[in-house]
Amino acid sequence: MGLADDGEIPSNVIYELKDNVNRTNKILPPLTMGKVSSSLQSDGSFAIQAVDIRRGKLILEGAGVINNSKLVGVMDDEDIAALNWLNGNVKGGIIEAVQHGKPISVEVIKRTRRKVTTELNGDHLTINVKGAYTGRLSEDWYGKENSFEEAYLKEIERIAEDEVKKDVKKIVYKLQHEYKTGVAGFYRYVENQHPKFWEKNKQKWDEVFSKADINYEVDIRIIDFGSKGGVK
Repeated sequence: MGLADDGEIPSNVIYELKDNVNRTNKILPPLTMGKVSSSLQSDGSFAIQAVDIRRGKLILEGAGVINNSKLVGVMDDEDIAALNWLNGNVKGGIIEAVQHGKPISVEVIKRTRRKVTTELNGDHLTINVKGAYTGRLSEDWYGKENSFEEAYLKEIERIAEDEVKKDVKKIVYKLQHEYKTGVAGFYRYVENQHPKFWEKNKQKWDEVFSKADINYEVDIRIIDFGSKGGVK
């Protein structure tokens, strides 16, 4: 939808573009003024979707990382996808990986479970994130195996899980060592699970977050096929 589409209001165009969040994991969820206000009053940081114009059309691409009202970094689409996995905001999209030298694609169907727990050892924080998703094997180029055999599916699930965990590890490093901000929103869990610790450390949350151990686990279960499985 272009900017000159018969007087189309740009804000309406942006609002319609956000619906793509169900088809890709490279767009941040809508950020309301209420959520911005809440973030500024709590940990002071959030990520906001960037809007650009390309060939006369509005597109959503990249994001800005805001901390204490200042731009501290810019994330590309791959960073956004990884952040969405970390935050549990993935509602769709494709996991692309390689199996035996051949490309495979697993399409996310839905999230089935997410659990975040926090642990304290003195003033050292550990954050444990576990998520589970169902998926569809949308492309299967490795024809030597039977795609419907359980062992083969388990291998693809493990490969997809490792790909997600690798990407999440990268964004965790960026958040902790480059941006040095808790934009992932884990402060809410610390506030709820360890209120006394939060009250003591909320003014230096970025420092606490940057030194925390963050453990991420994901379980992906393939329940559907977008292409016919190979046969031996």
